[in-house]
Amino acid sequence: MTGTERIREKILQDATAAAEAVLEAGRQEADAIRAAAGEKRRAAEAETTRRIEAAFIAHEQRNAATLQLEMRKQALAVRQRMVDEVFSKAAAVVADLPEKSYRALISAMILSNIWQGDAELVVSMTDRERLGSGFPKEIDNLRRQEGLSGTLRYAADSLPVHGGFVLRRGEMEINGTLEVVMAGIRPKLERHVAEILFGEFR
Repeated sequence: MTGTERIREKILQDATAAAEAVLEAGRQEADAIRAAAGEKRRAAEAETTRRIEAAFIAHEQRNAATLQLEMRKQALAVRQRMVDEVFSKAAAVVADLPEKSYRALISAMILSNIWQGDAELVVSMTDRERLGSGFPKEIDNLRRQEGLSGTLRYAADSLPVHGGFVLRRGEMEINGTLEVVMAGIRPKLERHVAEILFGEFR
């Protein structure tokens, strides 16, 4: 092998070694890039998973809170209906008292109102029969004992349902129907009724 050939061979060997070094450096850099990219991808996937899990937990918590609120609203609505029913039944019980007790109750309710002069008593047709035609006269006699003047008479019209009365003097009316009376005393009794029904009022 001549000197020129040896030089050419040496140059080829050096070039091949340099190329292999460059290739190896490129492979190492590519591996590092791939490793870094993989780490970033795994970190991104972990963050995405964390966010998805957090969003799912938050969604479930909102659903649970909404469900609890709805259940509480429904429970309160049921309780309210039960309390309403108690007061409705109480009014029905009072309206259906024995005749003597009912007459005494209506008489006391009317006499608790103080007025002078004539007045009309509006009751249902059922109550007019129960109280009797002489009931207004009985009230007049009791009022006179209290020094009050005037005459009470049944009105030409009547209440649509029995239970209580309306006392009418000209344009002034005193509503003594059981519905109104119950509504008036309900704020004082509702808590007590709820405690009896449910053990505590919430």
